[in-house]
Amino acid sequence: MRGSLVVLLAMSLFAARASSAQSTDAATKADDKQCLERPRGNPSDSGLANRADPTMQGNKNCLPPVLGHATINGVVFFDLDQNGMLGSEEVGISGWQVQLTGPVTQTVMTDANGAFSFSGLTAGDYTVCVLPPAGWDQIPPVSAPTTPCATGIGYKITAPVSPVDVTLPPLYFGYVSQ
Repeated sequence: MRGSLVVLLAMSLFAARASSAQSTDAATKADDKQCLERPRGNPSDSGLANRADPTMQGNKNCLPPVLGHATINGVVFFDLDQNGMLGSEEVGISGWQVQLTGPVTQTVMTDANGAFSFSGLTAGDYTVCVLPPAGWDQIPPVSAPTTPCATGIGYKITAPVSPVDVTLPPLYFGYVSQ
């Protein structure tokens, strides 16, 4: 009887050790932690430049952080009431160039409804300006902070750092013919 009690006790200890062994979930969590960047104090200027990125050392299979992109859009329109706001009776102007400057520079044409869009933008400060043809006067915009452009008044827009894609509020550019 004593022998079977000792065997039973030994089997219980073995089962307890086997159940407390690391699981694959624990290994996955440890792999995730090795990819985290940890604060390491304030190095000197030369020390910061020479510091290695911990996510790139050894055989770590770390994925870069995924950040969202921004979309800036709006409408260029014939501003009948000259109030700088797109009204229900006002129509878009097609075929005009709209220029985006900032971390990237792009130029697009307005579509048949006067709409334009810049997508896939990284975080940063941008300026959006319309390049109107001769014979048109711009009505000062009212829907966001403005900034001077070579061809009139544009919008200054900040695309935020975001973990998901964002669409910023639309920009409106009103014009009247001379």
